[in-house]
Amino acid sequence: MVGEKPKAYVVLSSAAQAEIGNDADKQRKKQESIFNYMKERTIRYKHLSGGVEFIDAIPKNPSGKLLRRILRDKANAKAKL
Repeated sequence: MVGEKPKAYVVLSSAAQAEIGNDADKQRKKQESIFNYMKERTIRYKHLSGGVEFIDAIPKNPSGKLLRRILRDKANAKAKL
């Protein structure tokens, strides 16, 4: 859609969750590290200008397809706040 910005929804491994814990500074550093990793390896229009967000699980339908609509609605709801 027009005006959408690329955003990464990341499910952390159990090791990464244990490393970060509840430390907001460590979480921010991990997000920056993912952002910089993608910035170095993708063309400019694919940079994660929408940011990086950690979530518990990627929403999928029963056949296993990603429910991008749910993620898009979630991003739109946060943008309105």
